[in-house]
Amino acid sequence: MKSKLIKDKILRNKNFKNEYKILILKFLLTNSKLNIKTRLKLINKQKKIKTFSNIKFVNRCTLTNRNRGNLRFFKLSRIKLRELLSLGLIPGYKKAVW
Repeated sequence: MKSKLIKDKILRNKNFKNEYKILILKFLLTNSKLNIKTRLKLINKQKKIKTFSNIKFVNRCTLTNRNRGNLRFFKLSRIKLRELLSLGLIPGYKKAVW
């Protein structure tokens, strides 16, 4: 279980640096005021950046390392989120009583 978490973190760190560069280049390429020469340079840079397109990231709970039923905003599984909400550890949420 722990090995999956470590492997996932390593892959995310490798991909994060390159993914950030690609996003910046895409943003710059959408600028219509750039001339053709600079656009071609940016396109060439974008092609040279190594991408890890064959990697599938698995969203995991940060507390239990569970891979099912995760909420992206909290990075927690639904079970742990419910426990934390019932204890009142997450501000702004109350238990709904009908």
